[in-house]
Amino acid sequence: MFNNKNQKTNNQSKNRINEQIRCPTVMLLQDEQNLGIFTSDEARKIARETGLDLVEISPTSKPPVCRIMDYGKFKYEQGVKEKEKKKKQKTFQEKELHLSPSIGENDLMIKINAARKFLEKGFRVFFVLKYKKRENAHKELGYKIVEKIVKELEELGVPQTQPRLEGSSLNCIIEPKSK
Repeated sequence: MFNNKNQKTNNQSKNRINEQIRCPTVMLLQDEQNLGIFTSDEARKIARETGLDLVEISPTSKPPVCRIMDYGKFKYEQGVKEKEKKKKQKTFQEKELHLSPSIGENDLMIKINAARKFLEKGFRVFFVLKYKKRENAHKELGYKIVEKIVKELEELGVPQTQPRLEGSSLNCIIEPKSK
């Protein structure tokens, strides 16, 4: 089966090497040294003589920049860098809790305790307070409830966004504090 996702990532990271480079002239680099402008054939010949590959680094510049290097080692180092990038990215899973402005005190404490458990496990908690019918006239009740939740959870989490009204619901996202 044909996989578009893999094809895209392979094409983006693929550099032209040796015979794939078809430009008439290239800027040639070796190690950190600029050797000058050569024809593609001369650059390939120099690379062959050193036992390394000619790799196109910057195809969009005029003339294209090519480097003499070990392509296998270059690909390996790029893969290692990409894995390091992925490790450093923070990914949050999100849990959603629904409330109403007329929620009772005990029910609110149950929701806060559930949110506390989610934050301890490293989840982001998304609070949605829905207004129904006449509750729309008393939006301040919802803000008070969300403020109380934020205050109760301040030792475990930080509000990513201030409570904001979207249509007939009041939303607030709380992220776990980084350790």
